[in-house]
Amino acid sequence: MNKRNRIGNVIKRMNRQRGLVLIFSIVLSIVIGVGSTYAWFTSSDVKVNPFKSPALPFNFVITEEFTPPGTVDPGDKITKVVNAANTGELPGFVRLLVFAEIVSADGTILSGNPGAEFTYDGLNTTDWKYGGDGYYYYLGTIAPGETSPNLFTGVTISSGLGDEYKNSGMKIEVKLEAVAVDKWEYRDGWWNGATPVAPSPLADVDATLSVLAK
Repeated sequence: MNKRNRIGNVIKRMNRQRGLVLIFSIVLSIVIGVGSTYAWFTSSDVKVNPFKSPALPFNFVITEEFTPPGTVDPGDKITKVVNAANTGELPGFVRLLVFAEIVSADGTILSGNPGAEFTYDGLNTTDWKYGGDGYYYYLGTIAPGETSPNLFTGVTISSGLGDEYKNSGMKIEVKLEAVAVDKWEYRDGWWNGATPVAPSPLADVDATLSVLAK
């Protein structure tokens, strides 16, 4: 099974929900090559199942600030600003799935955990809440024409990686999901209609969004 299929299967497992109120998703991939003397870093943006209706002009996009550097070495900080923008005409709630995978030069999957093999620089834990389910939830409503605060501003590869990481490749995918602010569409689309049980990160998210839902 190739890397794309493995990542796709993970996303499918994490997003196996009713999903009827999910208007669209966006997958934003960044690829980092980790090497002792050289590396590469590219970006791609793929829209998945975009949906637009004249009666429901609802549209969100991942926005970024990123210029591919010539080389990347362990310990270097790569500027990568990620947030979400409302380009439609209706407000909405947003969550971002961030999935990282590191593959060695011979195709072996290596450990790739934030805070260990790499870090998300400037990770915003004030405006965004990690739900423990792979998703970061924006704790607010994004109005038409507005852009959310940054989720993170860069990626730094650990300088203490072992030899097995030399010339390996790292892929970080960011998937955006947006729902309308009507009650209780975020519960229906994201949690199969369930109300998260406290204490839990998702219960904290629910407590905030439930006040904002109309």
